[in-house]
Amino acid sequence: MTDRIAGRLGGVKESHAPDGLKLHNLRKGIRTTVLPAAADVSGGITDWGMLGNDTYGDCGPAATEHLRMAKAVISVENGVPVYAKGFRPPHTAYTESLYFAYGRAQGEPGRKPDQGVGNITWLTWLYQQSKLNPGDDVVAFAEVDKSQGVDAIRQAMIDFHGCLVAVRLNQDAQAQFQNKVPWSVSSTDPVTMDGHDIALVAYGAAPAQVTEFSNLTNVQDWFVTWGDLQPATVDWDSDCIQDVWVFMTREDAERAGYDFDAAIAEIEKLPFAQVPVQGSPIADDLWHRIEDGIESVPEHISHFVKTLHKVGDLALERASVEEITRLIELALKDYTHGAL
Repeated sequence: MTDRIAGRLGGVKESHAPDGLKLHNLRKGIRTTVLPAAADVSGGITDWGMLGNDTYGDCGPAATEHLRMAKAVISVENGVPVYAKGFRPPHTAYTESLYFAYGRAQGEPGRKPDQGVGNITWLTWLYQQSKLNPGDDVVAFAEVDKSQGVDAIRQAMIDFHGCLVAVRLNQDAQAQFQNKVPWSVSSTDPVTMDGHDIALVAYGAAPAQVTEFSNLTNVQDWFVTWGDLQPATVDWDSDCIQDVWVFMTREDAERAGYDFDAAIAEIEKLPFAQVPVQGSPIADDLWHRIEDGIESVPEHISHFVKTLHKVGDLALERASVEEITRLIELALKDYTHGAL
């Protein structure tokens, strides 16, 4: 059996959207298709990455990045995912930067706050970031009302290539994950642990890349968490799921028959969306990490980096974070090689 390690919980706070941002209220027309008995949007990925969730409670950002992977993967060749052109696979430093930047934006103390996320505020913050950076797709979101039933959640998984799911885990969940045992609840293993965000990517049958699991009786859903796939029973779903969300681009919404503009209008009404976003908290975190790394180097280098920081702040008014980061990296490379 392949070893795997359970990460940390994220202290996810249960949150819900207003009625106008519930997915079923954004539906255009009546659905005529029948929900299939099984579906898998994992794309064959086997290495999802822990993305910092072994050190921090960043399960929300990690699950978000796992969903981005599921949306973008085209195929897996010799165990390596092939993604759509232009997709940037996630990595730990960037995922942690998102998490810390979100926490600072919520007023949490310190440069690396670690107080978990509430999904409606987390998704609104991501929405603001997508508007801030020219060239990025504006990504809307909606809540899948779990009172609509498990079929509504599974249909949403198909329509939007995965769902972000906030759960409260049973007390043995981490041990079950490590031992490749499906998540389940019982009188001796009640739901008592903190909240946690995971990504729903399959139901009805195990994804083809799954091996080494035993006793899959009553398993219905497959999630990504702590860098790997994890099954859960129907009863576990009923007892543990708190809130469910989907990300949508305009293309997603049009393909699946939802009103993207109505979703945007509802998001803009949220109180969290009224707070102006200035500069880039992700770029700020990049600067913090650069400055941390040069504390022991000559003063003239430190001065150079701080000067670049000021230039970057000004340039961000016109350029995207990607462009500024690229220019900074080039400047530092040139300086290292004595070109400056």
